[in-house]
Amino acid sequence: MVRRGSMARGAALYGQRVPLRVDDENENHALLYYAACTRCRAMMSTEPDILAACWRCGHPQPADRRRQATVERRVQWRLLEEVETETAQGRPAPEWACVSCGRFNPLPDATCANCKRTKRLAHSGPAQQR
Repeated sequence: MVRRGSMARGAALYGQRVPLRVDDENENHALLYYAACTRCRAMMSTEPDILAACWRCGHPQPADRRRQATVERRVQWRLLEEVETETAQGRPAPEWACVSCGRFNPLPDATCANCKRTKRLAHSGPAQQR
């Protein structure tokens, strides 16, 4: 049995989770917060433990970036495998939020169109929905 505290960030018990756009305000959702890099102004996550340095220029970011958050995204964490299966069955493909830079990308795209980080490797979510 895996304890929740021992799981790496985004290592869900049954697979990789991705943050999907939420259109319905009543649906369970989490908020992802983004702020501009202090050097190059690229949008980047202010969630703890996601990025210590800017994905674009590599500039180290302050330890407490959460107070600098300027943009929030409403997302729902879903298992990537479930969503890909639903899409293959003919349901419309949702958009996934890049945890690094905040851009929404079509689910079939494996990498972010903005920062080129991969959906499977760089975009992990919490072990449980927030």
